[in-house]
Amino acid sequence: MLYQTKEYKRKLKGKRLYEGHDIDEVQDYIDTTDVKLAKKALARHGKEIKRKYDDIILSMELGNTVNDQIGIIVTVRKLPPADFPKDVPVSMPNGRVIKVAVETIIKKTGSIHYGLHFRLQNPGEKGYTGALGGILVSSDEKDKKYLLTCSHVALGGRGDDLGGYFDTDLTHIETDILDNETQTGKGTLVYAKVDPTNDTALVALTDLDTSEWNNELPTGGHYEESIPVSMLTFNERIRFYSSKRNMTVEGVVNRLRVSEKVSLEYNDLSINDFEGVIAVGNNDGGFWSPISQKGDSGAVLYDEDNAPFGMIIGGDDEFTYALPLTDILNSTRMKVFVDQPFIV
Repeated sequence: MLYQTKEYKRKLKGKRLYEGHDIDEVQDYIDTTDVKLAKKALARHGKEIKRKYDDIILSMELGNTVNDQIGIIVTVRKLPPADFPKDVPVSMPNGRVIKVAVETIIKKTGSIHYGLHFRLQNPGEKGYTGALGGILVSSDEKDKKYLLTCSHVALGGRGDDLGGYFDTDLTHIETDILDNETQTGKGTLVYAKVDPTNDTALVALTDLDTSEWNNELPTGGHYEESIPVSMLTFNERIRFYSSKRNMTVEGVVNRLRVSEKVSLEYNDLSINDFEGVIAVGNNDGGFWSPISQKGDSGAVLYDEDNAPFGMIIGGDDEFTYALPLTDILNSTRMKVFVDQPFIV
């Protein structure tokens, strides 16, 4: 296996290839000086901070702070005391002491978001619409195309777990395909799963010709091959197309895989605790804010090369949360369709 690394802060051009057994060298190459300092700070002070404030700390990890520094992100149950550290020192070989930022995030229960060009809704719950995240094809049957969205979008705001693939003859659930809020076709739900790593649905179209459909973005360009979150960096600029707002929305990566559980509440008041989600947002003058709104659930996040990596499932008043796309593709045995332009 070859690992491909992108050049960011070093301002180098081109890409480098490494063999699979060189993974440690790959990580060392990817890590910039600030990341290495933050890793050293976490290793040196993490246990001490956890021991002193164990009653409020849920998790500690590396991340991007509101001051655009790579530091230690501490998720806490409640407002930390006044003596909670704002930074920790790291001694350098030359005797210089560098302070690494420590930022606290108070855990909150988020709310789901409903909302490329078409939108989806459950015909029994009109008004609860969500995004069509992308066109997927089966790894086994590449001529079959499916629409990707969130399970709670396809189920009209409910957090039910239907267990994955199911017999559509026994469980027939329709999905409306909307163009500018007007129904233009129908689909049948063939996969729906909600668990700690899923809020995923696949819809098979029943009355539209999909032979020329593709993942072309309405604002130009189209999806490339999907990438794992390990290819991203802290503070990397990312984006998604909001069909709800008919615009491309940008933000930055805060954390690659959030280590604590993230709780999202559905319209039926059920709550699902997610694990290993991606946290992205805007850093507005020292305050984090989500980049998604209600109606954006199901939309796919992608990098500046249009490589998709995550699907938005919801957010709180600080961050937008997304499931890693490679996890979704692996569990559903699907691939992102990359071929001809998207035509209707």
